[in-house]
Amino acid sequence: MRRQLNNPSMGEYIEYQNDLSVSEEYIESNIDFEHFRIALIQAKQKLSPRQREIFELNKEQDIPVADIATRLSINEQVVRNQLSAALKTIRTELQNHAFLLSIFLLNL
Repeated sequence: MRRQLNNPSMGEYIEYQNDLSVSEEYIESNIDFEHFRIALIQAKQKLSPRQREIFELNKEQDIPVADIATRLSINEQVVRNQLSAALKTIRTELQNHAFLLSIFLLNL
């Protein structure tokens, strides 16, 4: 048994199994992210056109509230209110993807 464990082929086999495990986790995480991406698209479709526009500008393009207000010729408070309503809808729709949603919102 010791001889088999010390055999270079056994080391290669163990390394192969580790690589396989990592690649399976990678595939699963990609599938999870793809489900999240599709759910986010569907959730954004439930927003009003103005909410969607403000959400995308702020959360996806990282444009500050003041700049959005100037760009859309509206008050900053209106932007904040619309963004707040959009985020509430998005959170509700993506409650099954809470972890990925939090990462998405924090990394933008």
